[in-house]
Amino acid sequence: MALIISITQGKGGVGKTTTAIHLATALERNYQVEVWDTDPQGSASEWAISTAEEGKPLPFEVIPANISTVKRRQPVADIVIIDTPPMNPQIMNAAADRADLVIIPAAPTPLDMARVWSTIEGLGEKPRIVLLTHANPRTVSYRQAREVLDAKEVAVFDAAIKASEALRSQGNAYPSKLFQYGDVALELMELMKESK
Repeated sequence: MALIISITQGKGGVGKTTTAIHLATALERNYQVEVWDTDPQGSASEWAISTAEEGKPLPFEVIPANISTVKRRQPVADIVIIDTPPMNPQIMNAAADRADLVIIPAAPTPLDMARVWSTIEGLGEKPRIVLLTHANPRTVSYRQAREVLDAKEVAVFDAAIKASEALRSQGNAYPSKLFQYGDVALELMELMKESK
């Protein structure tokens, strides 16, 4: 039975598609993975087309998806990662309902953290874990974000995705470097073992 992961956050620009593509690339080394692209802008699909045109296709399939797809499609891979759009509660809710785990990417800023709380409120009892992105672990804002998440007993990946021009420039290109997503994938695989 496939593990279904939804990458969800109400705010745009937090790295949902970057997380979906890089995490899928990292997990593909040990599992068969597919990405469902529910964003009407089709960012993940565009990424897959771009890498294929460059002669280096992604090592997993990216499937354009809508609410009906999310509710009814049967996975053919070990892990499905659903890339969701911001500010689209219908798709976000459908993806969260279908998921076994929701990953909430967020930069350690007051605005992003406010959206984390509203995202969590909408998830009910669904298992979720925050992934800090655009992060600089040496800053006060990063430490404060972690402290608040810990105080509210919200699960957070130990690994944080550091702010990086190199990571940004890898958008729509084959993810030849995984940055901290390799560490996130290892943590995720540990969680999967523990839940068996």
